[in-house]
Amino acid sequence: SSVRAFGVVVDGVMGGLSTGRIRAGDGTLVFDGEVSLRNNGGFSSMRAPLPDRSCAGADALRVRFKGDGRTWIIGTRGVRNLGGDSYWTRFDTIDGEWMDVVVPIDEMVRTSFGQPLRGRITPEQVRGIEFYIYDKKSGPFRLEIDSIEAVSADDAGNQA
Repeated sequence: SSVRAFGVVVDGVMGGLSTGRIRAGDGTLVFDGEVSLRNNGGFSSMRAPLPDRSCAGADALRVRFKGDGRTWIIGTRGVRNLGGDSYWTRFDTIDGEWMDVVVPIDEMVRTSFGQPLRGRITPEQVRGIEFYIYDKKSGPFRLEIDSIEAVSADDAGNQA
């Protein structure tokens, strides 16, 4: 997915003051900014649409990334989920280290505005991907993404 496909969504939608920007790194995508907890804020995110059925036949997402030591959220969205609904999995990062995470799609937790709900998403339903920094901490953040792939957990060597 190209850098241009991603858009930033910050807590300004709720009156918050967090920032976020997306730029091209050295063949990578860099998402950085600063989280502010003022005015009931506390998150910054980036999201991109995905082509129909781009995850069909897969059962997991594999992301290669370099983080900042904070806990991040990877999310997916379905075709009808234009509102608050998305499906989340948290993943940990080590500051400055390249890592891989394999996220089983059917284990992602349906979430609306940070609250868990009943329901799951299937790979065939995935129409969007997003990354959130939403860990109740203020301060700078940085996530660099090298690749995002739809994979079969068996093919992924069960690295999760």
